[in-house]
Amino acid sequence: MKKIFRLIVAFPKITLALFTALALFLGYYSTKLEIDASSQTLLLDNDKDLQIWREVSKRYETPNFLVLAYTPAGDLLAPETIRKIAQMDAAFSKLDFVASVTDITNVPLLLNKGGGMSELLKHIPTLTDADVNLTAARREFATSPFYASNLVSADFRTTAILINLKPQTRYEELLRLRDGAKSALEQAEHEGNRSGAQISQLKDALKVAEQNFKSYRDELREKDHRDIVALRALIAGFEKEFTGDRLFLGGLNMIADDMVGYVRSDLATYGLGALVLLLACFWLFFRQAKFILLPLIICAYSVVLAAGLFGFLDFEITVISSNFIALQLIITVSVCIHLIVAYREFSARFHAFSQRQLVYAVLRERAMPCFFAIFTTVIGFMSLIFCDIKPVISLGIMMSVGISISLVTAFGVFGAVMSLLKRTHNNRSFEQHFKFTLWCAETALRSRGAVYGVCAAAVIFGLYGISQLRVENSFIGYFKKSTDIRAGMEVIDTNLGGTIPLDIVVKFKSAGGADTASGSENSASGSANFKSGENSNPAGQNSIAHNSATKNSTATAQNSIAGNSIPQSSVAAAQNFNDQNFTEQSSFAAAQPSEAVNSDQTHAANLERNSTASDDFGDFEAEYAANENKPQYWFTSEKMRIIGKIDDFLKDKNVTGHEFIGNVSSLASLLKLGKQINQGRDLDDLSLALIYSEMPANYREMVLSPFVNIEASEAHFSVRTIDSDPRLRRAKFLKDLQSGLNSLLEGEQASAQISGIMVLYNNMLQSLMSSQIDTLGITVLVLFVLFVIIFRSLSYALIAIIVNLIPLCACFGIMGVAGIPLDIMSITIAAISIGIGVDDVIHYIYRYKREFARLGDEAAAIRASHASIGYAMYYTSFAIILGFSVMMMSNFWPTIYFGMLICLVMSLLLLGALIILPSLIMSRKGLKFSLFKAK
Repeated sequence: MKKIFRLIVAFPKITLALFTALALFLGYYSTKLEIDASSQTLLLDNDKDLQIWREVSKRYETPNFLVLAYTPAGDLLAPETIRKIAQMDAAFSKLDFVASVTDITNVPLLLNKGGGMSELLKHIPTLTDADVNLTAARREFATSPFYASNLVSADFRTTAILINLKPQTRYEELLRLRDGAKSALEQAEHEGNRSGAQISQLKDALKVAEQNFKSYRDELREKDHRDIVALRALIAGFEKEFTGDRLFLGGLNMIADDMVGYVRSDLATYGLGALVLLLACFWLFFRQAKFILLPLIICAYSVVLAAGLFGFLDFEITVISSNFIALQLIITVSVCIHLIVAYREFSARFHAFSQRQLVYAVLRERAMPCFFAIFTTVIGFMSLIFCDIKPVISLGIMMSVGISISLVTAFGVFGAVMSLLKRTHNNRSFEQHFKFTLWCAETALRSRGAVYGVCAAAVIFGLYGISQLRVENSFIGYFKKSTDIRAGMEVIDTNLGGTIPLDIVVKFKSAGGADTASGSENSASGSANFKSGENSNPAGQNSIAHNSATKNSTATAQNSIAGNSIPQSSVAAAQNFNDQNFTEQSSFAAAQPSEAVNSDQTHAANLERNSTASDDFGDFEAEYAANENKPQYWFTSEKMRIIGKIDDFLKDKNVTGHEFIGNVSSLASLLKLGKQINQGRDLDDLSLALIYSEMPANYREMVLSPFVNIEASEAHFSVRTIDSDPRLRRAKFLKDLQSGLNSLLEGEQASAQISGIMVLYNNMLQSLMSSQIDTLGITVLVLFVLFVIIFRSLSYALIAIIVNLIPLCACFGIMGVAGIPLDIMSITIAAISIGIGVDDVIHYIYRYKREFARLGDEAAAIRASHASIGYAMYYTSFAIILGFSVMMMSNFWPTIYFGMLICLVMSLLLLGALIILPSLIMSRKGLKFSLFKAK
């Protein structure tokens, strides 16, 4: 190390040239640093429920669309309101990225006219018909299982306009190839029977697949951004035109686009804000231009080198790691402060030293304490890799690498630049007037009893507050109320049936009690039993359903958690009755064989064919008996009874916890609609089989695929939960719901399993507490061992740990009492704070031991330490607090809480280092048990 410092001081220009060349090289890659704002970053990779949900998602796929929640000033069915909705429909439909638009003006009103199916065959009414019955339409919107609390709100004030986006088949294909390559590599490594060359081949294939996917994803992201901007421009125009009306946009693409914007904004805001505040600190403390510009230069090198390295290594920035630049600046500045304070101190003490001798002495003096301070901070960040949440792990790795770069850069650039400057007189006016550190020393020396009393009270308060800590967080609550994400999701959540989805899959058993299809076969087959290879898409309204099989589980996750909450399949099922090709073959027509339909000879012929009484049905019954294992005969009245029973159970608000259940979509909704059209008569086994047989294959996929999988012999219930309800306790809700379903199906030939985003999100929340315990426990244990090695004393090691744990205990106590929940950001506070906080402890004990060796008196050594290193501790802590305070400007509440709580705990840690630490050192004689000979 000494040789390196000599080289830096002897060849400062070469040193700066090397740093500059490296910065230029990595600076190019810093522009390649990518952002991942997907909801997948909030899931646990090792969650067993994640695999279950992915298998379910393969069988019941989700389309991609945006939702515009529209609340008019007038009545929802007023002519003026209908005109406005039709105007927006026409404008949105002209956008090149929109496949179709669904709203109350174009959905079929199947119960609007009397006369049964024969009247529907003549014409399916819509709200734009001149002779539409508005009273009947209002009743149908309010009571239909497809429209109520789905397309229109319960209070009939808000409606959803569904903007169906064109499918991105290229994206899905590249995603499938990437996931396939990843699975192949994982399987090969797990089996362990492949050669090194084969493994290398699989790794190369995965690398190519990832590059292709990321390249197209970035292109698509830019296109999506342009699309969202164009759509928002239209909406802004309508907001100005429709005075008094309210419009809120929600959906996957909008959420993802805004999240990327937030991350980019945070990167710039945190970095620039932290830099400005930190430079202000340097001016306040040192009042010299070189001590302001030099840290600025060091910070610039440090950030460029770190960002470039992360870009080179293909790291991606998430909403959690978006503060890495601010963290990087804060740590870099803390090292700079220690070097500057040491330089100013040595300059005042060693007048005979030349500038280069002075710089060399500073580098040597601060090398060990700064190294151990950064090393302990690395330990704090590296403990985050034991968390189960991928972006938290990524933050730990990035910051561990980043602050290591900060240490090397600070020493290298500081030594080189200062060696090129002339020695000047130092302005020490701040130290001459600032007496806070000396007051802390006197408090520690004269009022130890009071200090220990306050510590005991803080621990008791902290333990009580910790017992009140909770992990409940609504996804909606992560965002400020002023954000479009929060505004749109709240309207959908409270008025249009909820946001965060829950999937319930009911597996039917054979007569012997066994499942009729294995899970492995199901996942492989997906919902292929409904697919005939026909890709035709009827024009107009039915295009909403056509998109229903274009998304994989990743898109499903993002759609769901982002607020794409209106099930397309529900509306599609109703819309399909509006297509002539379907209605003329519909089983509902068979339910009305005696009614003549004179408007179309084909319709009449079909009705006549279906009404040839007992001969045809006799043949059908014989066919039913001979072919009961065929797909059309899966739809038995017994299965339909169970499906209806579960549907009624989920919608029963008298059941405890069901107040958190919003919209429920299932096959039961179709059956209820069929019963209404069938003049109140239930459909029997023969009618159900006939429906399946007569329904065109493409409509089977659109209408039935979202709700049943025949090969798997299962039914699917799509449930949305009211995420914003503050009373919701997710773990209890899910446990009670599963228990209720088990009790409901007791004695039935069926079983139910809950999965979906709600389950995965709850698992992530529940992991927060264990992750907090794991990261803090590992950090404390490793630091204690390290302290024993550094200080060669168990007593010093114990003191150092206690000094850091008391402020942390108080901080978590405040969180518990104030009702601030643990979240994906706050679980990192303990590890980060203790990692940074021990820096002051290391610097202080290191300096105290030297002063004690020089002075031979504990009190004098404490006063001398406070008058020297105490200033550096205060400067660095103050700078860190200011740096973290900029995070409170975020749009993401976890980041706001993180910044606020870090500021709080760093303030407490500073007081601990300046008051509690010297108090314990004075009482150290009673704790003096040493593993080595203590000094």
